[in-house]
Amino acid sequence: MQEKIGDEHGRAQRLHNLGMAAQERKEFDEAEHCYLQSLEIKERIGDEPGRAQTLYQLGVMAEEREQFDEAEDWYRWSLAISEKISYDYGQVSALRQLGAMALRSGKLGEADKLYRKSLKIQEKMLDDHGQTGTLYQLARIAEQRGQLGDARSFYLRAERLLNPATDAQMLDDVRNAIRRLNRRKS
Repeated sequence: MQEKIGDEHGRAQRLHNLGMAAQERKEFDEAEHCYLQSLEIKERIGDEPGRAQTLYQLGVMAEEREQFDEAEDWYRWSLAISEKISYDYGQVSALRQLGAMALRSGKLGEADKLYRKSLKIQEKMLDDHGQTGTLYQLARIAEQRGQLGDARSFYLRAERLLNPATDAQMLDDVRNAIRRLNRRKS
């Protein structure tokens, strides 16, 4: 039985990878077919982290197709599974995508809530790189709300986490944002 599950797991992963390749080529119908087959196998063998990943990828693809309601549904399903099994990486991925969608829709309160939840998990994971991106988004939200002190605080936290050798562009963006806020304060 264990050998059968291993074979099925490998097949599910291959289908997921084929879906990603088709998605990259913008062959969305083929990608969806592969993802859904992968999802069916993962459900059958109880691969919950794999299901969360495939559901997330279906959300990414729906966003690429500008099917935003469908994308949100896929992300929320991925998030629900990730929360159920305490799959931190899956939670962070879904929360950040949902946050980005809320931010693009002008739902600042919802975006703030989603990004803060993501940040809490990233802090637990000691994911400095992920935290910087989330802090940057939280700063943008605070800035749009006119909460300049909070925005500055988020930008400064992000700046402290960034590595100048590997994150030069993000560091420039954060420092430019801090300078912009300082000019607004003057």
